Amino acid sequence: MALESLETRKFTCESDTWSFGVLLWEIAAFGEEPDYQHEIRLSFPRLVGILRQGYRLQKPPGCPDRLYDVMKSCWQEEPPARPEPVELEQKLTDCREQIDSLFILEKVPHFRNRASLRQILMCGLNSKSLYDSLF
Repeated sequence: MALESLETRKFTCESDTWSFGVLLWEIAAFGEEPDYQHEIRLSFPRLVGILRQGYRLQKPPGCPDRLYDVMKSCWQEEPPARPEPVELEQKLTDCREQIDSLFILEKVPHFRNRASLRQILMCGLNSKSLYDSLF
């Protein structure tokens, strides 16, 4: 959940962008639960404190740098600094080859249905809006 949503309980397109960055992280981490400073399921006040200090989810093992850069852009502290859906679509399109390499069967043998994960990640790259295709 976006930092400002944790504090105000208000949700916007910008807070959805933050959540989309977390979704990308979860996909790239092949379903691992997000952790902040090696802590899982933090209280809202504790999570807000960590995020206010600038801490963000670490790059998942094997995640391409460009994809992690997209994630980090979604987690900007100031909501207007986060990318708009059209910009996210372009950034994901630009790193498509690196994303494809993330889902090579031999890399993560414990996952059986990587094709569906890839489809989720690449969903909407040929449509007018990334969010329109996801929600």
